[in-house]
Amino acid sequence: MLESFYEKIMSVYAEGKHRIELHKARSQFFEWAGQFDESSYDFEVKMSLFMDWYLIDRPFANGKPPIDWVDEDQASFNEEERKIAAALKNSQHGLYEAVKVKKESLLIKDLISSQKYLISNVRILSAFNKEQFFEARVVELDEKLIFSESFCFHPPQASKYILKEIKSFKKKFKKSSEDEAEEEKKKILNKLFRMKHKSEQYKHLKIEDVYCEDSKVKV
Repeated sequence: MLESFYEKIMSVYAEGKHRIELHKARSQFFEWAGQFDESSYDFEVKMSLFMDWYLIDRPFANGKPPIDWVDEDQASFNEEERKIAAALKNSQHGLYEAVKVKKESLLIKDLISSQKYLISNVRILSAFNKEQFFEARVVELDEKLIFSESFCFHPPQASKYILKEIKSFKKKFKKSSEDEAEEEKKKILNKLFRMKHKSEQYKHLKIEDVYCEDSKVKV
């Protein structure tokens, strides 16, 4: 269901008059994730992350991301597609820990709020290891919680640094507005994503030397 929706919304907001926005977005994303194409081993992973960011988080020139336009664009999207767009718009984008892998579902915990979610229809349960930290979006659709199409799995060696970042975030933004805290959370997710890419790019470095305040590479 989500896969076909992504294809539809990308066909509307990544073509024609929107190709300039797509080009700008790609250039920015390549700075974070490095150059990649269909021959890259991690092409699907990075493309999924790019699409979520491009469609849900990144504002166009008018100040709104494409996901915000869907409800008004009834000529391009039917009722079911507008329902999916609303679910993605309200999704919980964050850092999670796999708590328990079940037969057809996955229990996860939000590392910031400590709230737990039982996720249904998980495609590849074997990809989730207990106590592993990962970036994802939790989407409520048809009274079930599912994942969007994008993930960023962080290596176990980075867990100590990630927990330190979260502790600092909670302390700093305890009394801040919800919007301020959300913006800062996005910055943390983006920084950790860049660190993940750099750790794969510079394999001669220890993970701990990339995921740190004085990283040996520019992130």
